[in-house]
Amino acid sequence: MEFEVVKLGNLCTSHNKKRIPVSKIERQKLNKIYPYYGAQGIIDHIDDYIFDGIYLLVAEDGANLIDRKENIANIAKGKFWVNNHAHILGFDNLEDLYYIYYYLNFIDVSAYITGSAQPKLNSRNIMEIKIKWPVDNVRCKIVKILKSLDYKISINNKIIRNLEIQAQAVYKSWFVDFEPFKDRNFVESELGLIPEGWEVVKFGDLFKFQKGKKPKSLLDYGKEGSVPYIVKGVIDGSESPSYTLDEKIIKIENMDIFMLMDGANAGNIYYGYNGALGSTFSFLNIEDLEYREFIYWFLKSNENYIRNQNTGSAIPHANKDFINNIRFALPKNISKLNILNYFKVIRTKVITLKLENQTLAQTRDTLLPKLMSGEIDVSNIKIDDEDTDYE
Repeated sequence: MEFEVVKLGNLCTSHNKKRIPVSKIERQKLNKIYPYYGAQGIIDHIDDYIFDGIYLLVAEDGANLIDRKENIANIAKGKFWVNNHAHILGFDNLEDLYYIYYYLNFIDVSAYITGSAQPKLNSRNIMEIKIKWPVDNVRCKIVKILKSLDYKISINNKIIRNLEIQAQAVYKSWFVDFEPFKDRNFVESELGLIPEGWEVVKFGDLFKFQKGKKPKSLLDYGKEGSVPYIVKGVIDGSESPSYTLDEKIIKIENMDIFMLMDGANAGNIYYGYNGALGSTFSFLNIEDLEYREFIYWFLKSNENYIRNQNTGSAIPHANKDFINNIRFALPKNISKLNILNYFKVIRTKVITLKLENQTLAQTRDTLLPKLMSGEIDVSNIKIDDEDTDYE
């Protein structure tokens, strides 16, 4: 398979003159309608836009240019604005844009970076990056292969979001509005009227926070008996997990619930991971697992409310005291509520989809360098001739 070597500047147009400096963003934060991008993706929303279409955004500075924990190239679609920490590249066709998107997230760009304390990929150097450029039909096939995997991941993510929205609506119907119990007797409580046979319960009586731990030693790759170390980057998908053989860990399994306790997203609730829980999380150690489904969907449905109670200014922390003292109504014999099985089925389905996405992402990341280097020759491979959906 033959490749031509082409400079990036010959393949795209720079739109950097239309960027907005960070110092001017405060007066733009009004209606917060349109995405505002930085080096690693959307960082806020503002009330105006200057771009409308599909562009490739490439980080101009930051440690991520070196450590590559996240993509250095991202695709922006629709109406948006960009700060002066990301290059804005336009292409004549979307097939080229996607090829460069995958290529830049694969190659080492350190030879084009200046600065040590603050790595920088300046406007001149980014245009000098050399691209291995296959002929049109090969380029199209490579993009179709990689994008088909990303498309399946995005479909699964939409299904996951829809399942969770449906489950939260059912949770509200049962445990907030008491709709299935409208024809039954209601009694007075400190929370107002609740169905007869229900009682007011304090959240802290149902579970205990158990802080995660950092293992004494970590391995780059899994080996027999090891488990993945679950940190925020692993959950975000921005970094691959390390592994540990340390037995003094907080071990979690797929259906276990845990909360992020520190950082900008403190208060977020998670499940669907198997491994050693990192120190910025807490495992919700639930004594009676009959309450587990209710606990998860309560926390998920009230995630923003709980985050608004975070403490700390420089580094937000989830407010454990507030969470422990939340009061709500539950039936005295919760095991008789068959609806809890529905919630469990939803979470089980979501876990299946997340595991499928992990496999798809691993397949994509394994194929990408082999396709871009020509190790896998696709020139004679027949791929569906239907147009790829680039939108």
